[in-house]
Amino acid sequence: MKYKIHLKQIIAGCVILGLIFMLFLIGKDIWKNNSYRLIGQKHLSLSDGKKELFWFDTIHSNNPKDIMFRYLEEAFNKFEPDLVLVEGGYDSFVGSREEAILNGESSFATYLAKESNIIVEDIEPPLSAQLAYLQTKYDAKQILAMYALRQIGSYELLSNSNQINFEEEVVNLLDELKENGLDYGGTNVADVLRAVNLYLPQKMTTENWRDLKVYRIYAREDNEIGSIYNDVVNYRNIYLTSLIEKKKGSYNRIFIVMGNAHKEATENKLRSIYNN
Repeated sequence: MKYKIHLKQIIAGCVILGLIFMLFLIGKDIWKNNSYRLIGQKHLSLSDGKKELFWFDTIHSNNPKDIMFRYLEEAFNKFEPDLVLVEGGYDSFVGSREEAILNGESSFATYLAKESNIIVEDIEPPLSAQLAYLQTKYDAKQILAMYALRQIGSYELLSNSNQINFEEEVVNLLDELKENGLDYGGTNVADVLRAVNLYLPQKMTTENWRDLKVYRIYAREDNEIGSIYNDVVNYRNIYLTSLIEKKKGSYNRIFIVMGNAHKEATENKLRSIYNN
């Protein structure tokens, strides 16, 4: 009899643990899909007579269930822009609504603009200009490591990172950098890994790249990669404020989709441009 009671307690305990685990998974999905309600929505709205700017605050996401995409579309429709500016070169995106979301918030904004026949442009300087600037100050291998760690770090944060062909993506990045002027002789994934591993506490391989949290490397200011990253971010910020000042003369309602860090860094300059 004692044995049966003990067995029942074990079964009951397993059921309770199973329910707790299910609630954890459900809660995790709820947070992933709705976290933007709490950590986003720090938008910037400026006006100077008939000239208006709306900077939609984003978090980087390609989760189709992320509520941010609904908020982005609502803000877009309410603002009725005549120019949309997005980051990362995603103004060239062409595809379906579903494909746009899977490519992230900038692609989705591009999709909305093109569906409404609204002009959409890149808010960032051409990659060739960024590389030309950096190569006046840093070695090509350092620059490669920064861009690679930045890109790999962004892959870590994606909901579908397990579907990424790491070797293919890394070689594509290397080819793109070289096509845009990076003076580097490497040709394959091993060459890229040799560069990034100069700056990592644990050796990166094609197998463990998801587990190293490398976004912490380029986001920190107290290391070599962080310094290069911050340098190019400042360069991009100077470029984007100059671009907005120029576009203000031709467009009345500018809608921007770009990360919050850029907004915070340029807000004072933008307020002066819009006399706020």
